[in-house]
Amino acid sequence: TMFPHHDRQAAMRRVLDDKEKFGLPKHVNSTFGIPFGNDASWAQSNIRMDKSLEPLGCLGDLGWYNVRFTLWAFNYDSPESVSCNFLQSTPEGVPTHVVANMRFPGNRSASFMCSFLAALHNSAEVMGEKCVLRLDDFVITSALESARFSVMQTGIGDKALAFPVEVLQQEEVKGCVQHAKLVENFSNLVAAGKVDETWPARTLQTQVVLDAMVLSAGKDGAWVKLQEVEQAEENKRQKTA
Repeated sequence: TMFPHHDRQAAMRRVLDDKEKFGLPKHVNSTFGIPFGNDASWAQSNIRMDKSLEPLGCLGDLGWYNVRFTLWAFNYDSPESVSCNFLQSTPEGVPTHVVANMRFPGNRSASFMCSFLAALHNSAEVMGEKCVLRLDDFVITSALESARFSVMQTGIGDKALAFPVEVLQQEEVKGCVQHAKLVENFSNLVAAGKVDETWPARTLQTQVVLDAMVLSAGKDGAWVKLQEVEQAEENKRQKTA
């Protein structure tokens, strides 16, 4: 997962942690779509559409980033429960167009859409009590060595005939290539002979959320608590024992 290593993340973190300016983060919304599933040859040959190779389809491939960004925005608090719908799937059951929602402690929430059938798009918003942080390229930056984000606040015009938007902050972070930064960070750990438990912990946390979403999708979008994932795994182990 590249984007957590980008210098932009630290700059955005400072905004989200500024309670006086931003308020408490209340909701995260993100979208990650690629249109390649509309191409018959891609759909037939790509491993992402093969149930034996990637059974979670667009949820496992793209939704991973939606979930990880949401967890990051909420300082890696886990959601209390999730709801997920596979709106479109292959005949074999590989999800290709997915929507999901998450409930977090403290009356916080998140939603996302990920798809192999929608236009190429990877935007995200974090809505606080006072303003909104927005970026148009939260997974793969639109430029190789620069990345931007904006902080905006919407007002109410005369007689509410218009809702004018004011850009409070627009920042461009230059000189960072997130793919290279990822390799650099992990190479430094290897060279130092160190183990940073942060990364496997966050990886497992992300996967547990995805697993809960798969359970929810199998229940037609019913809300599922994360603890149910562990129970489902235990039930599988007992059946195979």
